[in-house]
Amino acid sequence: MQPLDIQFLEEFSSEFASFQDQICILEECSSGKILLSNECIRFWGLKGFNQEPDTFPSFLFHLHGKIRNYADFTEKILLKHMQDLEYFDTLFTERYILRFFWKAVLNKAESTYRIYTFEILAQEGDCGNLSPESPGVESIFYKLPEPAFLFDPSTLRFLAVNDAAIHLYGFSREEFAGMNLLEIRPEEDRTDMETAIQNFAKETGIRSRGVWRHWRKDKKFLYVKITTNRIPLGDSFAVLTILTNVSETIETSYALRQIRAEKQSIIESMSDRYFALSKDWRFISANRQSLITLGKPKEELIGRNIWDLYPGASVRFFRDKFELAVRTRKPITFEYKIIETGNVMEFRVFPFEEGVSVFFQDITEKRKRDSEQNILKEIALKIPKASSVKESFEILFETICKGTFWNFAQTWRFQNGKIVLEENSPWYSTEATFLRYRIACFETGFSPGEGVIGEVFSTHKIRFVNDVQKEKNFKRTGFVFQTGIRSWIAIPLRTGHETYVLEFCSQIELDSVNSYIQMFELISDQIEVLFKNKESEEEKDHFFKLSGDMFQISTLDGQIIERNHAWEEVLGYSGGIERNRSR
Repeated sequence: MQPLDIQFLEEFSSEFASFQDQICILEECSSGKILLSNECIRFWGLKGFNQEPDTFPSFLFHLHGKIRNYADFTEKILLKHMQDLEYFDTLFTERYILRFFWKAVLNKAESTYRIYTFEILAQEGDCGNLSPESPGVESIFYKLPEPAFLFDPSTLRFLAVNDAAIHLYGFSREEFAGMNLLEIRPEEDRTDMETAIQNFAKETGIRSRGVWRHWRKDKKFLYVKITTNRIPLGDSFAVLTILTNVSETIETSYALRQIRAEKQSIIESMSDRYFALSKDWRFISANRQSLITLGKPKEELIGRNIWDLYPGASVRFFRDKFELAVRTRKPITFEYKIIETGNVMEFRVFPFEEGVSVFFQDITEKRKRDSEQNILKEIALKIPKASSVKESFEILFETICKGTFWNFAQTWRFQNGKIVLEENSPWYSTEATFLRYRIACFETGFSPGEGVIGEVFSTHKIRFVNDVQKEKNFKRTGFVFQTGIRSWIAIPLRTGHETYVLEFCSQIELDSVNSYIQMFELISDQIEVLFKNKESEEEKDHFFKLSGDMFQISTLDGQIIERNHAWEEVLGYSGGIERNRSR
């Protein structure tokens, strides 16, 4: 008993006249099931098979070895044109030239079907009379959908040219009659062409001759793929040539090469570091900038698995990120901080059909600028609200140490000709180990110009030391080794009546970028003004409280906010009792 869908196909095929007599295939698009005509089974030698092909791809499998350009034919159909509503191509078997085409049709229920047809255009040995007046030639050669011509291999003169060739080249049939094969080729290509054409004209059978450059009547270049067959013609032979215009493909290929070259040029010239990985995580490409970071020449990268080349604790982190981009098919951006250097890298991962493209750059400087701006804003906001100069210093130190790589800060003050560290001076630390260093510093004092602290005081210039353990003029090197201090910076600060040296330390060896020197220069200018104002406020407050004159602060409507001590001494008023009394 036949399956139901095959019965429907047989019933529908009866609506097409001569379906069984033509080399045809009827396909139901929704299910992919096919029905072969009787002539199709006979022509392709499928009779006697235990199981006929039941889908079009399985039918194509049976054509292997039966058509000359099988790989090209099946690749174009299955990979490029399977969804097209209409399609045609030219096929070559051992004995026939076939025109293959399909079209979509609808039945009464509006279901979609497709009819595949193979039409015999020519059979080897059929070409006895090739004049346009011959009915057989008129229906076959001159109406071929692809350009074709017949030429004499001994003289290279055109014997016949079909309509498609006339349309492609722009010459009339009469003009072709007075021309030879070399005249449709650019002059620079003709030198060795005559011998080459005569040599392959001697070979029998249907043969592909590759892609050649021709030109039209208007001298516009054409790129044509040529297939030839030597056929009997009267008492001699002629060469039948079928041409496929591949100019668009060649131009597209050239354009793609240009685009790839331009893309590679752009990738090489951009500041971002770039590499691409295949689906199995192998390097496809990498620009020069990335090779510096990756630490290997391109020859050692291309084709190698990234996880084999860079094993380590960070691999899981990066692999999770890359796999997320592949799985979601969406670009992702993330940051990674290199512990050894403190540098921050930004990665942007873009998935594509064959893998992922990775762009990355060092954003340490950008993050530093952002941090500087945030620190400056926070200082400008908080210090004016501080109750004292000491609290202002503590705010300054905490804000800087929390936002940078500096771990410790303290205040040296110029007093009685010496730069000293007072026990109640402002300080801040992110690590308890710095307390030992601070205690040791109480025993040390500097004259102006003595040691690096004295030098900063005298020159009024910021001093940064990359590795203070190697600084001979530091004077406290023993304490530095005990605490593990590496980088050091000191900033001079002069307010209204006081001169300070602000000392910052880090247990990380910082470079000039991560030391925030420019930020300290900006802060130095900004906090001098803020601290002058704060000192002025403290002086006014001190004068207000200790003056023998009576002072009070009131609101505009007469409410007393504060009175100094003189009111109590002179009049016996209590500040607490009289605080809310109107004057």
